[in-house]
Parts: sequence; C-alpha cells; structure tokens
Amino acid sequence: MPDAALCYDDDYFADYSGRGAYTGDIDSRRYEADVRVRHVSKYLTRGRLLEIGSAAGFFLHSSQRAGFSVLGVEPSALMNQYARTHLGVDVCDGTIESVDLEASSFDLACAWHVLEHVAKPIEALRRVKDALKVDGMLFVEVPNIGSKRAQRELLRWEPLDLGHHVNQFQPQSLTRAFEQAGYEVLSVESVPWAVYRRPPRSLLSYSKESFMVRGWPFGGNAWQHELLRAVARAAA
Repeated sequence: MPDAALCYDDDYFADYSGRGAYTGDIDSRRYEADVRVRHVSKYLTRGRLLEIGSAAGFFLHSSQRAGFSVLGVEPSALMNQYARTHLGVDVCDGTIESVDLEASSFDLACAWHVLEHVAKPIEALRRVKDALKVDGMLFVEVPNIGSKRAQRELLRWEPLDLGHHVNQFQPQSLTRAFEQAGYEVLSVESVPWAVYRRPPRSLLSYSKESFMVRGWPFGGNAWQHELLRAVARAAA
C-alpha cells in the first residue's frame, strides 16, 4: 500500500474528484463546513476538536468560529499551507498513523471522507480513540456502498473511486468497525449529497435524489442515501 502522503499530493487536490481545484470554490467549501458544524453541534458545542484529514482547513475554521479549539491532521503540505496561511488554523503534517497526539486530550474528533482511504481503518479508529477523552465523541462520514444508488450502479458508482478508496462501508460494516475499535455507536444514518449543495442548486439535487431513490429525499434511513454518517462515543 503506497504512502498516504504520496497518494494525496498536490495533484490530488488540484483536480479534486475531477471537478477542479479543491480551493477553487471557497463559498461551497465554507457551506459544506458549516453544515458539518451544525451536525456536530447537535451533540457538542464546545471543547477541543481533532479533525483527521483536514484538507484545506475549512471545517477547522468553521468549528473554531463556532467556539471549538481545533487541531487538524493532514498529509498534504499544500493543503496545510493553505489552512495555516489563509484560515489561520493549527494543523499537523502527517496521517493519523504517523502523528503523535497527546493521549486523552480531545473532546471530539471528526473524519469526513477519510476511512475509505485508510488501509487499516480499525487501527486508525483505535489511534483516534487513544487521543479522545473517556466519553469523547467521534463523527465520521463515508460513501455508503449499501445505498440504493450504489447497489443499482455497481461498478459505475462514482464514489467507488478505486484509485483512492481502499475500503467501502455500508451501515453494518461501519458499525462493526466502531465496535471493534472500542466505541459505543450512537447513530448511523444516511444523507444525500444535496445536504452540501447551496441553494438554489440544492433544490435540483434533492429532486434528482428523490428520483434516484424512488422516494422522499429526506430522513435518516441508513440504507437509502449515498453518504453514511456515524456518531460514536469512546468507551472506557
């Protein structure tokens, strides 16, 4: 398995998912970050926050503005430079496997679209748990291979991304990974990509989602939508 710092180099973020530079649409990145902060804030509104795979730092910045004390971990030097220079957030160069984090020092950790890139996700989850306080919270989002669209499109499903994704998750496998790593799972739900689209574009996205799933595009049915969210607590 190649080193993550080599896989997620400047070229990866220069044409992110085939849609141009990761930092090319700042308004959309900020909107995505704010949506995630609102999700986290349903559980916690203050504390020391660790983000694994922090990219250019937009979520860290939004979390900091919301009142959290933040630290990111990211292998891309280009993204870390952007996060420090343009957003003024604190980041560590490296991966969860390589950085040294103070044990039991974070109230919550977040990993948005990270676990699918990690060769040994359970070991990574355990390293995050070591950095969390007892009862610390972990928030994860990954592509949902159990979703209706993934099951219909199979190898044509875009989030498979076999060039970068070394794992795929559905609700049961994600739950098992958390449990094997020593967490109590509090919530597993699915959401459509539309939750990260800014109005009015979101209206079209929700309409497309309704057509794809042949039903209401809202609700947390874990087997319905393409994005899988989980919330867990670090057990003693």
